[in-house]
Parts: sequence; C-alpha cells; structure tokens
Amino acid sequence: MPEQNQLRTCCPRDCFGSCSMLVQVEDGELRSVQGDGLNLATRGKICSKGLSYVSRHNAPDRLLYPLRRVGERGSSQFERISWQEALETIAYELTRIKAEHGPEALLYYSYAGAFGVHGNYLQGFWSQLGGVTDTYGDLCYPTGSEATRLTYGTLKHNAPWDLVNAGLIVLWGKNPARTNVQQMHAINQALDRGAKLVTIDPIRNESSVRSSLHLSPNPGSDAALALCVANELIKRGAHDVEFLEQHALGFPEFQERAAEYPLERAAELCGLSIDDIEQLVELFLDQQPVSVICGYGMQSYTNSGQAVRAVALLPALVGSVGKSGGGFHFANKQAPPLKWPYAYPAPAFTRSISITKLGREIAESDNPPIKLAWVERGNPLVTNPDVKRIEAVFEELDMVVVVEQFLTDTARFADIVLPSTSMFEYSTLVAGYWHPYLMLQQQVIPPRGECRNETWIYRELGKLLGLDLQYLPEYDESVLDEVLQSSGLDVTLDELRAGPWLSGQVQEVAYSDHKFPTPSGKIELVCESMQLKWGADPLPCYVPLQEGIGSAGSEGKRYPLQLLTPHSGYRIHSQFNNLPWLRHLNGEPVVEINAQDAKQRQIKTGDWVLVFNGRSELKLKACVTEGIKPGCVAVDHGWWQSDGARANELTADRHTDIGHGAAFNDVSVEVVRYRGGKQSAH
Repeated sequence: MPEQNQLRTCCPRDCFGSCSMLVQVEDGELRSVQGDGLNLATRGKICSKGLSYVSRHNAPDRLLYPLRRVGERGSSQFERISWQEALETIAYELTRIKAEHGPEALLYYSYAGAFGVHGNYLQGFWSQLGGVTDTYGDLCYPTGSEATRLTYGTLKHNAPWDLVNAGLIVLWGKNPARTNVQQMHAINQALDRGAKLVTIDPIRNESSVRSSLHLSPNPGSDAALALCVANELIKRGAHDVEFLEQHALGFPEFQERAAEYPLERAAELCGLSIDDIEQLVELFLDQQPVSVICGYGMQSYTNSGQAVRAVALLPALVGSVGKSGGGFHFANKQAPPLKWPYAYPAPAFTRSISITKLGREIAESDNPPIKLAWVERGNPLVTNPDVKRIEAVFEELDMVVVVEQFLTDTARFADIVLPSTSMFEYSTLVAGYWHPYLMLQQQVIPPRGECRNETWIYRELGKLLGLDLQYLPEYDESVLDEVLQSSGLDVTLDELRAGPWLSGQVQEVAYSDHKFPTPSGKIELVCESMQLKWGADPLPCYVPLQEGIGSAGSEGKRYPLQLLTPHSGYRIHSQFNNLPWLRHLNGEPVVEINAQDAKQRQIKTGDWVLVFNGRSELKLKACVTEGIKPGCVAVDHGWWQSDGARANELTADRHTDIGHGAAFNDVSVEVVRYRGGKQSAH
C-alpha cells in the first residue's frame, strides 16, 4: 500500500496570488497540487500555472546536474560536470577576478523568480567578498509603489476579501482574469451584489466581460484622464469636502491643476469621446464606495509616476479611502517584516547599476569593468529591456554563472549552470504583495537529481573561499525558527504548517484609522517629496511619452504603432513557457493588430508579418481584432527567443519618471506583411 501524505505549502512566484496550497505526496513523489481554502484571499483556487506544478517539477527538460559550456555562448552546448568541479571553477574565477580587478568587477543579478526569506542568505556570501556590484531599480512595480508611498505614506489596501463590498470597481490597466484570478472571484461576487465594473485599458481583455463601461485610452494618457475625472467630480460638487479638509494636503492646488484638463482637452489627449469620459464620471457619482485597482502595466511608461498619483487620488477625492469596499489598490505589504539574523556587518554591494539599463551599464562600467555575472531567480535575456544589448555584453564577460531549473535564454549564455531546487524541495517563509498573510513554504520531497538550493551553493563556495560560516549557516528549518524569533512574531513554524497566518496588526480596511505616514500625516495631493526626491512636479500632471502615441519625437512618423506587451495567463514573466500543456493552452505567439490598421497594411489574420523598429524585428503571425485600440499592437510578454517573439528585443532601456522603473511601453514599431526570403524591414 503506497504511503500518502497531504501537506500545506504556498506558491513563491512573483504573482499577486501568493496562493496557499495543499500538496499530495506519495512514497516521496509529488502527486498533486490544489488550492488551500484556509486562505481567505485565494479561497482554495489556483491558476493554470499552479495546476501545472507537478509536470513542471517532473519536466524532462529540468536541469538535474551542473553543466559547463563547451560551445559558443548561446549555442546550448554543455557537458555534465560534478558539483566539486563546478564550485572549484567558480571559486577560482571569483578569486582571480577579485585579485586582478577588485570585488566590484563581480556582478550579482537576481530578480523575483521566487520569493522567500532565504533570499537574504546571499548577503553573508557577497559581503565577505568585500562588496560587489548589484542592480538598482525594478522591472515590475517600483514606479507605482513609489507613487503610492509618496501619496499615502505606505503600501497597503483593503484585504482582498473586502472587495465584495464595493459599489464601483475600476480596473485601471489591470487584467486579473490573467494575472490575479482569485480577485476576479471577489469582483464577480461584488457585481452579483449590485456593484458596477469599469475597465480602462487600450486592450479589451478577459476582465472586461461584465463591465458596464470599457474605455480604451491612448497608452500613457492615464494622468490626463484621471485629472479630467477629478475636475468633473469637483465641478459637480461630488468631492468629499469634510474628508479632504481633515485628511488631505493641498486640495486647492489640486483643484487648480485638475481644472487644466477639461473634457475637450482630455478627450483629445486620451483618444476618447467626451461621452466616454462623462459616463465614467457618472459611475463615480452613482456607485459608492469606489475601489480603484491599478495594474502594473500602466506604470511602465516614462510618465507613469504622475499617472499613478493622479489615479490613486480618485478614491480619496470621493471619500472612499478608509471605508469597506473602497480605496486605492496597488500593492498590499501588510505582512509582517522578517529580520534576517545572520547578517554580516558590512554591505554586500558597494556599487549598483540600473536593472533597466543592464546591458548599457555593464558595457560602460569602468574602474573596475564588470568581468563576471552571477544570475539567479531571473532571466534577463527575456525579461529586461533591450535584450540584444545584454546578449552582446554577456558574450564579452570572463564568466557567466546561472542558477536555474531550466535551460532558459539566459542559462544558454552561461559558462556554468547550477541546477536549483523547486519550491517543493526546500523550506522558506513567504509574504506576498496582494494579501497580508505570512506563509510557510515547506519542503515536502527530497531534491531531484543533484539539484541544490542557493543557500547550499553559497555555503559550499564559502568553505572553498575560507569565509566565516557563522554568516552562512547550514540551512534548515531551525534557521526559519530563528528568523521568527528575531522578528518578534507571535507564531511558530508548527502553526504555519497548519495554515497561513495573519498578524494582529493587519488592517482589513486600510487607513480605517485615517493615519497616513506621509511627512504631513495626510494624503498628499501636493507632494513636495516628488520634487525633492525625483525633481518632478509636486502635483499630478500629464507629460507626453518619450516614444509612442502623443510623443514629441520623430519615432512616431517612422514607426507609427505603439507596442504593448501584456502578460499571458499561462506564464509568470518567462516562467512556465517551456511546459507543453500551458503552451497548448496559450497557443502560438502572435501580434494583435486593430482591423483598421491591418486593412491599411493589407494584413489578414494568419498572415506572417514583420514587427520592427530601429532596435530589432520579429517575424510573427498576425491576429486582426477589434479588441485593441487603433494605433496599438500587442505581443505577449515572456516568450523565449526560440519562439521568435521575444518582445524585449524591441524595447528601449528607459527609466520611468520616478522609482527607477522600466518604461517598457514607450515603444514605437511598424508592422508589414512578410513576403518571404531574407527580407528585412530595416
């Protein structure tokens, strides 16, 4: 009789859900994964990626042994080597490069492939090398998070399960049917109870199905639209005067700024009709309380900081902040902070380069130049802007080390590939950015093959390099016990094994106490920190894009279409792209183009086309649709180079206005029919 066991764990991926999960283990093998109903946010539901975890864990192309490159970089030619040989090779190169050029010639790159407190372990390694180079900024949500912090003082919003109490839900640049499926459950419950839904996105998407109104503004015009709505609400006396007097700073100045965006001007800037905007205003008037949910796509423009601030202020304007069913939803970081008790008393990183401008800044690094790149929990040759430049600089490095589970585009450029454990093969503590639970991701099975966690890799390298191992402890659950005790949390690992945990400090209705930790102690309609920290206007305003619709540059004449790169429902960034079941559900890569733009170019659905600008070109099949705004095209984010749809070949390495984010959506392209041969669009 096989031995069976059901255990609780959680998903550590870079996703709103951070789902609690139940896993079935039989004779030491992972058999099934399902949702855990103890989590009020995820409600026992998981997405298609979660349902694929068994096949992902057991995938035939999973890396199980260390590899060494034997062909040209990027050729995918590797040979299996032992862990001893891999670690000794890396230790030799670390020592040599540090001696010849200094520790800052070593670049540490990581992203959000998996969350967890064990990610702090790296500090005890890199700091003992004397301080190396890392990256600053973020590819995901830094612009919106900075705008939210500057406006409200912190990152929090009402608990996900409170959304059922909303009167109006505005999805502004977010498609939770793809990226936050459990939120759609709460939205549908609210609609069943009489709420109204508005979706605002240049692409009519799956989340729009039950919308009372869908608006498709020009990409990057969100600030103009939000300020126009604010102006109309103020003109009609719909603003909450008492709330604003008590809890907001700078309403008179904000009123003057909003008046600069009358209906006629906003309609022109946004590519909408006046009637469209008036319908949106009417819904704000008639449906209370208001929850505005801002997606991460709309904060990926060069003007996004101001746009998020303008959008974030709308619930405050009508007094919906601090109320059940209301507020501004961007990120919820109410899970308790965790203290890492093994920190080395020196900084791990003494020089930083921009994650957005990674290729450019590696190439331009000097005194010392970067000679080695260590990459873990990330796939920059797919997810970063301007990936062809990154390829070029990686080719010139002395060594590239990649810690991975699959042979991704970045792993293909490595000299040494180290096979890492899956989420079921190690334990850590996880907190997400949508719900406020703290969760235990516990090891439920032994590692496959010779896979090892990053903590083991750092400790073994530390032994070879003679580092102080008290800062590189043997990693097991006793380390997590120490983290909980050091963090002063009233919860044990055994309690976390029994289910997700909520701190007593969590506000299910954010700001219900009307305490805003800004410099003024109020919601900052006028924010001096915008000017002091970022050199930006203290009041929200619309600024034209650097590239794209409404931009002042010449790119719009040469490349008249704006490229958007929405996220797929079958990938998390570039993860899961290699799984056959999800690829079948996702279909082949296409470029979506509006029927009007397609007709001008004599393009039909199924035609091969070239999508190009001065940076690169992609050969894709066309999907002609009325569901995308004229003047825009879309290629889903996260396809690998082997799919021929790596959209970040076309994007520029530009920063957003605040937060050092990546302005992925400031991109102009042209689309033409592909006529065969070696034709190039350049």
